[in-house]
Amino acid sequence: DISFEDVIELYHFDRRLSSLLFNVIEKIEVAMRTRIALTYSVDTGDGFWFLNDRMYFHHEKFLALTRNEVIEGRRYIGELMKEIERSNEEFIACYYDKYCAPAFPPSWMTLEVVSMGTLSKLFSALDKNVPSCKSIVKDLGLYKFEILRNWLHALSSLRNICAHHGRLWNRRFTIELEFPNRTEKPFLSREEIAGIRKNKLFGYLSVMLYLLQFISPESSFKANLLELLNSRPKLVKLKDAHRTIPEDGLCALDSLRVKLNGLRTNVHTHTVSRNLIRRNYLTNSVLTKVIGNNVVNRKQNLNALLLCLLEHLTCALNPVWLLKRSTNGITLSQEEGVCHTAANDEGISGV
Repeated sequence: DISFEDVIELYHFDRRLSSLLFNVIEKIEVAMRTRIALTYSVDTGDGFWFLNDRMYFHHEKFLALTRNEVIEGRRYIGELMKEIERSNEEFIACYYDKYCAPAFPPSWMTLEVVSMGTLSKLFSALDKNVPSCKSIVKDLGLYKFEILRNWLHALSSLRNICAHHGRLWNRRFTIELEFPNRTEKPFLSREEIAGIRKNKLFGYLSVMLYLLQFISPESSFKANLLELLNSRPKLVKLKDAHRTIPEDGLCALDSLRVKLNGLRTNVHTHTVSRNLIRRNYLTNSVLTKVIGNNVVNRKQNLNALLLCLLEHLTCALNPVWLLKRSTNGITLSQEEGVCHTAANDEGISGV
């Protein structure tokens, strides 16, 4: 049976997972700020390189980021200026106290105060054929600009979910990842890539682990993640992925895959001894499901309200509840895993 304490433990597990990922994304964000500002400034010899439209592949993208003009008494500003004006950093105020032009602080100041979302937009707008851009991509062990652009976009979205205390467990993310066919250091094999879902957590974790090999090689992220999984609550079960671990450089990532690929909850069978409670999203009311000809009487209202409290917290975590009618009982399960090749694992969705 699933108790209220089990749901609370699952919530705390998700909270610790969110904190762990947020710290790693912070490292990736800071590293990208530094690489972009430093590489372009050194290569161009200009700290204000981002105000040069030749650095961008599309003029509209350039304007959307760097616009700062007044037309007929109305001021129009782009994403970068909006971020600068929202900042209360002393080095920004010091720049404007000493200089009237350019209107923007140099790149190492400007990029310091922009959000990761805006940083992702800036990188996406840059011309991939400019040597500085190619250098950044290569420094992170990739060979295609489009891959790094997609990863930054996806990680900025994941960062916002973590920052706003959103749920990570059993979640399908809105941004699907793109995976490289060739990398400088070990990554997922083509067979593994073909077997995972691009909008699930395992893919995001794989991307973060790969980038950390270049950004922070001594990072303890993998060890901390495995430690968290080993202390998982009972609603989070790890099972064998029914695959062998290759004895090569991919072993580090694959050992994590074996654990994560099997993440799912046990299937529990319950006899029909109580009514099922489900949430009505339009009226936010609680409905009771009548089993056979039994009718809920007034004496059961208190029990229904107590179950409602448990149900609302469960909905906040948004697990997948499967209800299946049968003559003897109802099978209740929550899925989290990947498609397995074994016959007894049919129907399990990917991480």
